[in-house]
Amino acid sequence: MLLCFLSFQPAVFEAVMAILIEAKQADPGANIPKPLSYSRQQLLELVQLLEPLAEATDFLQSDGVTSSAVIPSIIGIHTGKHTMLSQKNNILPVLCNHPKL
Repeated sequence: MLLCFLSFQPAVFEAVMAILIEAKQADPGANIPKPLSYSRQQLLELVQLLEPLAEATDFLQSDGVTSSAVIPSIIGIHTGKHTMLSQKNNILPVLCNHPKL
């Protein structure tokens, strides 16, 4: 669902965030979703970080998968994580320092 939301043009993403903030300020007691506290770029990086895990989960849950597929799946996840860590400006430090986590 997050990927679908992020597939919108950046201007649409920002407009939705602005509307949520405005609505929340106008009526704090209303049942309005809390606006995201991360930038669009940070959320895109989070989706990229979780993508290898999602692919491995889907693969390992399919019919006919044997235990021999587990280790290559773990290696793929590990490689994806290291690729993300090597990139500049990734979301991991932001998530690790988030006060609510």
